[in-house]
Amino acid sequence: MVSVQKMVICDCDGTLLPAGETRLSPEVIDVSRRLTAKGVLFAVASGRPYEQLRELFAPVAQQVIFACMDGSLLMHRDCVLGKRPIPDRLVREALARYPDVLLFGRRKLAAFGNPKFAGTPCGSLFAFGEPVLRMGISTADRDPLPELRCIYREDGWAELIAPCANKGAALADLCRKFGIQPENVYAFGDSDNDIELLQAAGHPYKMTASHGLERVYIPTTASVTVTLREQFNLPEY
Repeated sequence: MVSVQKMVICDCDGTLLPAGETRLSPEVIDVSRRLTAKGVLFAVASGRPYEQLRELFAPVAQQVIFACMDGSLLMHRDCVLGKRPIPDRLVREALARYPDVLLFGRRKLAAFGNPKFAGTPCGSLFAFGEPVLRMGISTADRDPLPELRCIYREDGWAELIAPCANKGAALADLCRKFGIQPENVYAFGDSDNDIELLQAAGHPYKMTASHGLERVYIPTTASVTVTLREQFNLPEY
């Protein structure tokens, strides 16, 4: 009998990492190890950049698949599995329109305008030299570019990703890459930027303390690890 390939994909902050915590619990690491040993792919979908996620999951970083920057970058074992960059045309438009712009690439961070921002000042998009995966803009009294997806906005600052980038699209890319059917995916999230992820998975769960998911009628869980131990018959930690 041919075994069915399965995947677990989890949001990080507020889902695997409770508010106020800076380190994953040993139980999360244990569950990810046990799932991998069973042949189940374990993935994390987060707004964080790859380097932060790799450090956070250091004990199992070589086993985990990372959908970084809200699905703009897919990484596994330090290799790029896929990207959904912001079109150069829209990056140039932002550089011409807004006084302060931050460009985030796979390896680079560049500041245009205000020198107080961290990063390597860069005189042109050409000099940046890699696809722009996320962009921060000082909006002042202006709206963010409507063609891009706004993932964060507060106090005159907004962060944007490509219109085709989201966690659900990243999950679809991973399913194609690894030959997994969406109905064999278990997904966990806690906020409105996880909606596409949960909609794309056959087994979606929202956290009890979720934000913006009140109208998403799917099972609720207070603990990712408890749910996964039950679903995959894993021993208690």
